[in-house]
Amino acid sequence: MNAHISRLSWLALALLASGCEIHRVTAPPSSLSEYEEAKAASKHPYPDRTIVLHNLQRVLDPQLGETERVESLRLVSRLGEGDAGVRDQLAGLLTDEQCPEALRGTVLELLLKRDHADVAAHVLTMLPRLGPDSPLKQQVLEWMARHPTPQVLAEVVKLWVQEESPTSVDEPRYRQLVERLAGKKWDQALLDGINTDGFRARGSAMTALSARRPRDEIARAIAALPAKTDAVAAMQFFLHKFGYVPTSGQTMLNCVWLYAKDPSSFDDAARLATAWRKNYGYRFDVRDFHLLSRLERDPLRKNRSRTELILHLARSLLKRQHVPRKVSRPIGRYDFSDRFSKHVDSLAMADLWNLVLLDEMMRRPRVRTALAIVAQRNRADPRSAQRGLVAYEKGQAEAKLYPPTHERERIRASRNGLCRFRTHFEKADSSDRAGPTTVELQIARRDDAYGLVLTSLGSDAFCAHYYNPEGIVISLGRFPF
Repeated sequence: MNAHISRLSWLALALLASGCEIHRVTAPPSSLSEYEEAKAASKHPYPDRTIVLHNLQRVLDPQLGETERVESLRLVSRLGEGDAGVRDQLAGLLTDEQCPEALRGTVLELLLKRDHADVAAHVLTMLPRLGPDSPLKQQVLEWMARHPTPQVLAEVVKLWVQEESPTSVDEPRYRQLVERLAGKKWDQALLDGINTDGFRARGSAMTALSARRPRDEIARAIAALPAKTDAVAAMQFFLHKFGYVPTSGQTMLNCVWLYAKDPSSFDDAARLATAWRKNYGYRFDVRDFHLLSRLERDPLRKNRSRTELILHLARSLLKRQHVPRKVSRPIGRYDFSDRFSKHVDSLAMADLWNLVLLDEMMRRPRVRTALAIVAQRNRADPRSAQRGLVAYEKGQAEAKLYPPTHERERIRASRNGLCRFRTHFEKADSSDRAGPTTVELQIARRDDAYGLVLTSLGSDAFCAHYYNPEGIVISLGRFPF
């Protein structure tokens, strides 16, 4: 080892004696400021290509800090501006789940600023990640307006429906962009998207259209379409049978599913819906299909009047203690009370029947015993089943729990059920969580679904609260396990 070092020393002395200078090798610059300093000070700067490759490696290195990666990214962007290979490697970060959000946003921002039309595919991969409040949203919309490509239409529509209001400041921009992408008026573009196989935003298109056009106008437009998709065929069927038009992607999907899965029940549901409309001004909703189709086949129940249902519920609920729903702050027009007497005039026939059937179900000892077992399991293991579905079977409401591993099955079944239910059984006394949460009410509105929440009040009792998509909550009272 010493001999090796000695030889190196003699070599160095020989080089110096011959007039050669020894330069310390430094790493290539890794930021714009270092690059400018190196250009100004060094007689032998690195070639730009070497600097690009060095910094590209840094950008792609997950072990480096976010700040260092962003600095290298800006240098790569400047020196490798015209290199399609560099753009493609950077664009790969847009779909990298391990990539920090700030770095991913910087990549997209730099790609957009270069204004290359060939980055459309990269913009498309990033669009689903952009929320309505994303700082990049404006730049993306402006870029797409300059480079309209039909393949991004579906993603634009998905982004559009995330806006809080159809009167937002960006509304004109969305309408103009959709028209440029589709080459037709925005509302016709949405209708044509719904009626096109392979268009991947049919639900969003339905949601956008329903929020911006009157219901009767949408009904006429749908009726006039030549049905090229299952979605349009199902909507035309429900329009003819029930005078019903979906108002969201979820309700449209429910129509399509029922149209395909339960064709034998439509006549029964239509007969009872017609009777309710004539007698009580009822307006059909696809969420009521399960109740209507089963109730019509039940001769002992179907002819009960609205007055009978109200009196029956008033007598039953009056006998029971009630636990008020816990609300952190009032939200919506119905948060002032969860008592039945306060909401009678706002409840539709479907609500009244749901309440009657659920009230009867809660009074059955077999059901309460089963719920006691569920409560014990929930307290022992928070991952155990806490969600389920109530269906109308053999003249009465029956509840079924779904384990977390069967969530998709539960969602599919809920398209043809009476209501969803959820337990708040995590603690023996969960009275501080009585009733549906604000989030649960928002989900009910989003999914156009009825709900039931059961909350444990100790080891020997629980309370039940029913709610609907309009935000009405009704206490069914306290029950012993």
